[in-house]
Amino acid sequence: MRHKKRFLTMACITALCCAGILTGCGESEDLSATGISGTALTGSEEDAEDTSSVEKGDVIGKVSYAGSDYLTVISYEAETDVDDYSLLDVSTLIAGSTTKYIYVDENTEYFKVEEQMLVSATLDDVTVDAMIVETTSEEDVQQIIILSGNDADNESLVDAKVAEVTSVNEDGTWSLAIYELSSVIAEYEIAELTNVAFDNYIDSGVTEDYVMSDADEIQICSNGLLTAADETVVTEGDMLIFSRNESGGNTITVYHQTDLEAVEDTLETENGEETGAE
Repeated sequence: MRHKKRFLTMACITALCCAGILTGCGESEDLSATGISGTALTGSEEDAEDTSSVEKGDVIGKVSYAGSDYLTVISYEAETDVDDYSLLDVSTLIAGSTTKYIYVDENTEYFKVEEQMLVSATLDDVTVDAMIVETTSEEDVQQIIILSGNDADNESLVDAKVAEVTSVNEDGTWSLAIYELSSVIAEYEIAELTNVAFDNYIDSGVTEDYVMSDADEIQICSNGLLTAADETVVTEGDMLIFSRNESGGNTITVYHQTDLEAVEDTLETENGEETGAE
């Protein structure tokens, strides 16, 4: 009887071990089925590599400030991934609402697109309203590529329309008083939207109601910076500048009266008018 009991005990232990091994094999099959195998992990690594290649961290934007140490841009986004910026159609870019700062140094490389080719450029070529991209070369060197300069914008500013908002109407339209250049300064041209001499303009007596189109873009000028905005920023008394954009609509730049008065006060102080200096 003693030998028989020992045999039964060993048989039970053996059966339990086999059951454990079979159970372990079953779990291994289940994990494989759910993708947690060596093959599945390799696939995840490939996905991670694909994501990193898409998210290169490049910054596309329209320059609102160009300094020697940093650039300020209004962010833009491309509709699809960009492999070659020299072939990018700037008109397809989508305006964002974020202001970004791009810091540069003596090692930064500059290029500009000419006839779908990248040619050497300098920091002086980066001007307000230029469309640029910040990227990194294969050698991990910061590069600034000027996608389009402000030449086209300057051409549109030649025929820019200046107006004052006399009322914001319930139907979404704006009632405008159209301004014209004073005959005393008939040759004045707007060079930069961040530096407009509104004193050169007078009320022409012409009025109109303006309805925004889908191709219109709005930006606000404050403290010398241009920032993307929407129609809700427009209020009675604002000065507006309408210039053509690449989408076929108008870029409408908004100047609040409080900002204009602050600029005038600064100019008066610099000219010594507050102190009574002649």
